[in-house]
Amino acid sequence: MDENLPEEPDLIYLDEGGQRKPTKRAEALCFVYSGGPVRAREANPYDDGEGPAFLHDILALALVSARNKLQKLKQTTAPLRNASSSR
Repeated sequence: MDENLPEEPDLIYLDEGGQRKPTKRAEALCFVYSGGPVRAREANPYDDGEGPAFLHDILALALVSARNKLQKLKQTTAPLRNASSSR
């Protein structure tokens, strides 16, 4: 991410040990770009051209949102699964 979009916020964070790690959005962008380089979008009169391509960014954000919702669903149903398996 540093090579492709060094000025894009919210793609890298520091973990507890001070190591730079990609955020879920950055991981989703890599997935959307099929592991290839994440290119910045082209500038036009209505857009400064900073950040990933609009469609790719929307797809990445949708993936992160879906993952978060599925994770919450998994966490809310875990007590139900544990209760039924102990019977």
